[in-house]
Amino acid sequence: MDMENELLKCDPQDVSIKTFFLGPQAENQEWVRGAVNYLLTQWFQWRESCFPNDGEAIPISNRTQDEFLFKQKKFMNLLQELSHRFEGEVPKFTPRYVGHMLSELSLPALLGHILTLLHNPNNISGESSLVGIQIEKEAIEDLCKMVGWSEGQGLGHFTSGGTIANFESLLRAKYRLYQWLSLGTYLKEQKKTDRSLFYFAHMGWKEFDRHMTLVNQEEFSQWKQEWLSNPIRFAHHVSRLFHVNFEGPVLLVSQSKHYSWPKGVQLLGMGSDRLVPVELDKNGRMSVSHLRELINKFYVQNIPIAGIVSVAGTTELGTVDPLDEIHAELQSHLQNGYHFWHHIDAAYGGFLCSMIGMEEDQGSFSELITKLKAMRFANSITIDPHKLGYVPYSSGVILVKDRREYSYQEIQAPYIQFDSKNDVGLQTLEGSRSAAGAVATWLTERSIGLNPDGYGRILARTILVKDLIQAKLAAEGSLVGLFPGLDTNVLCFCIASSGNSLSQINNGVQTIYNQFAPTNSKSPFIFSKTQLKFKNYGPTLNEFIRNHEIRKDAEDLSLIRLCLMNPFILSKETKVKYTEELIASLKFAIKNHIMD
Repeated sequence: MDMENELLKCDPQDVSIKTFFLGPQAENQEWVRGAVNYLLTQWFQWRESCFPNDGEAIPISNRTQDEFLFKQKKFMNLLQELSHRFEGEVPKFTPRYVGHMLSELSLPALLGHILTLLHNPNNISGESSLVGIQIEKEAIEDLCKMVGWSEGQGLGHFTSGGTIANFESLLRAKYRLYQWLSLGTYLKEQKKTDRSLFYFAHMGWKEFDRHMTLVNQEEFSQWKQEWLSNPIRFAHHVSRLFHVNFEGPVLLVSQSKHYSWPKGVQLLGMGSDRLVPVELDKNGRMSVSHLRELINKFYVQNIPIAGIVSVAGTTELGTVDPLDEIHAELQSHLQNGYHFWHHIDAAYGGFLCSMIGMEEDQGSFSELITKLKAMRFANSITIDPHKLGYVPYSSGVILVKDRREYSYQEIQAPYIQFDSKNDVGLQTLEGSRSAAGAVATWLTERSIGLNPDGYGRILARTILVKDLIQAKLAAEGSLVGLFPGLDTNVLCFCIASSGNSLSQINNGVQTIYNQFAPTNSKSPFIFSKTQLKFKNYGPTLNEFIRNHEIRKDAEDLSLIRLCLMNPFILSKETKVKYTEELIASLKFAIKNHIMD
């Protein structure tokens, strides 16, 4: 049986997954209406049951006054106006939307989000949130288990998105390095060591604890507080003692990085020049050989490395870096006693870990799952439930494997009663945080399941849809240039004939994109496009233009980009076969473009 027929099979497990989505035509609206009505009824009854003897603040005599009714009517008119205005929004719920990394929301996530807003979205501390804080803790435990950490491993919290989660990881990586480095500097000042700066910056907790036995801990604590309070003064002191020009640590980041990383190094005062890109290979994944070169280079130059950042699901292509090979490379340095912080930016691809353990482990997903299994070795991980978790915006997560490495500050607010043992609020970059993302994620995790029969089933099918469309486009011959490194459910391509120039291809991509842009009301599908620059994707682009015999007359390549996330894109019950119509629409657009 071919791939398309296999995908169109609809066994009971696939049918059951439809429980968790409203459906393109709001097919589940009857029970969703009942669920929302239940939430509102319970909310009303909860309010009535709290201090019932207090009496009504809005009695019937108020509610029947003309001015009251007039303003109520005015409010309803504005609400209706707003509702109608939002009907002009991009319909991201439909399988016809294959643009950016967002899609249909899951019903558990939507209802969990609404429930939180009704009761208490404030998750700053246990004092202000009796339930949300606990739900967040349980949701984090579920995600830790999904990425492969054992029970008791890992701490984390919800953020407003992947950008803040990335900042959170960088804060902790830098903090750990400076804890180790400060001890080494103190020992150097006391003339108790001849070890190098690079050694102390990466010595590991075991060595740190051993060295701590050599110092007066109270005295060292006061010394550290004084010197680390001013990083510039500390850098000068390090330079004098170790006879180096210490300008702070570097951060090695995959060249396919998210734009949050240049922001992060600037916000943390590291300097934009401390962000060092790791080259990509011809498939758009981090080059492990170049990573090795950079580590050796900074070892020789005695420059500490704050961390290595790889990506599981790039924003442009959905590509997953070779996480297993990166882990093996970092493990090889442990033989020399060097511990490097490895952060995986899995804002997009984190939920793909729910596929681990499915029968396809040894099938078409084997390479991807091998890489995903290596996520459990990371020091920290970013995940965005509002992407492949089908959770409402905005919801990000930072996970840290070693509990010792999670805490980085003890900043108190005098008007908030923090419980230092249970409240993560002491360690969050953001002060006020919404509980909505945590509750929405908790309910969808527990309902759908972070396993091969739940999220794994949904996401595996979206990848197979990408494979199906990719195969159909490949059958068009050399005319369609399919870009490499498409590990997940993102598909990128251009229209390229032998002898074309990059500028011709880019113009063609823009022409086709215009036909499928969100602003084109006549478009049968909604696409996105991306632009890859040679300074970032050099090896990948050079391989691409060489294979397609393209002339280089520009410094970038534009690509049509499809994010095939919608769980109903392969539904066989609909009158429309979305994949067939999408390919037919593309062929028509390509034909018209060629004729022009």
